[in-house]
Amino acid sequence: MQKALFIYNPVAGRKKLRPELWEVIRVLSKKYFLTVMETQRAGDGQRFIAHARNTDFDAVICCGGDGTLNEVINGMLENDVSVPIGYIPCGSTNDFAKSLQIPTDTRTAARNIMLGRTKSIDIGLCNDLRYFSYIASFGAFTEASYNTPQNAKNLLGHTAYIFRGVKDFLELKKSPVYRAEISTFEGDSIQGEYFFGAICNSTSIGGTIRLPDASVDFGDGLFEVVFVRKPKSRKEWFSLLDDIVHKRIEKNPLVDMRKTSGVNIKMEDRINWTIDGEKMTADTTISVANKKQAIKIFI
Repeated sequence: MQKALFIYNPVAGRKKLRPELWEVIRVLSKKYFLTVMETQRAGDGQRFIAHARNTDFDAVICCGGDGTLNEVINGMLENDVSVPIGYIPCGSTNDFAKSLQIPTDTRTAARNIMLGRTKSIDIGLCNDLRYFSYIASFGAFTEASYNTPQNAKNLLGHTAYIFRGVKDFLELKKSPVYRAEISTFEGDSIQGEYFFGAICNSTSIGGTIRLPDASVDFGDGLFEVVFVRKPKSRKEWFSLLDDIVHKRIEKNPLVDMRKTSGVNIKMEDRINWTIDGEKMTADTTISVANKKQAIKIFI
C-alpha cells in the first residue's frame, strides 16, 4: 500500500469538508496509508511539509481552498518534495480547480486521485520569495479575496465574493490607478496607468474574470499577463463590463495582454498584491518567474 500525507483545512469554504471527511478518508484509504494533519493557523500546510520532508510519502493530498494549496506547494518546492499533489477543493471560489477541471465535489475529487492520472503544471515564483499556483495580482478585481471576512466566506461561499464584488464594482470609479512599467523576460515592454493587473496560469481570476480555455496551457512555461487601464467614459465602462461578462476581456482595447516566461514590474507606489488569494505587501519592484512544470497534480 502506498503512503500519503493528507493535509486538510477545517475552515475552508463553508466548512463543508467536515461532514464528508471520513468518506473522503475511506475512499483514499483503499490505496493509501494516510497520515492525517489538520491545519490550525496560517502557514501550517507549509510547516507540515517541511517536517515530513524526509518521510517516504508517495503523494501529498490537500483538502482546502486555494490558500491551503498554496502553502502545500510552497512547502514542497522549498523542501524539494517532488511527489504528486492531490487536490480536493473546498474553498469559496476554487479558481485553480476550475481551471484544471478538478471536481469540486469532495468524493468525486477523491476518486479522481485514486485513478492516478497526473498533469505537470507551471508554478510562479514572486521576488524569489513565494511560489504561487495560479495568480499574482493587484487592484480592483482582487481585493475581494482577502477583504471578505472568513465567516462570510464560510456562510455564503462564492456568493460572498459576488456580493463583495458588486460593492467593489460600485466603487470602481473611485478606485486608484497605479503607474507601472512592465518588462517581459523576452524583452517586450509596456507601461501605463492600470487599476488591475495579474500574472496568471489560470482561466479564472477571482471568480469574475475568465480567459478563453484555449489561450491557457498550464505546462508551457508561459504566464498570461493581464493589465487593465481604467475606463474614462461611460461607453468604456460598459464595454469593459460586457467583455468581462461574456469572457472576452482579451479583446478589450483597455487591456494589455502578453504571454511570457516572466516579468519585471516597477510601480511608482508600494501596493498590496494577492498571491493565490492571500494578501502580500510588496515592494515597488516585483519580479515574477515561471517555473516550468514544477509540480505534478492529480487531475
